[in-house]
Amino acid sequence: MSRKGIDVIITYHRRKEDAEAVVQEIKNNGQKSVAIQLDTGVVSSFEDFPLDFLTY
Repeated sequence: MSRKGIDVIITYHRRKEDAEAVVQEIKNNGQKSVAIQLDTGVVSSFEDFPLDFLTY
């Protein structure tokens, strides 16, 4: 997506370092990117996701 000029938001559960490596690759393609921790197995955590997103 980033190679097509699209900014990218990714989520991760664990392995923050891997997520940050993906973000860096996207940024190297000239696009904006951020990785936000989200446990998709805990639906109640979705409530805070928009707030997490806005802090970036």
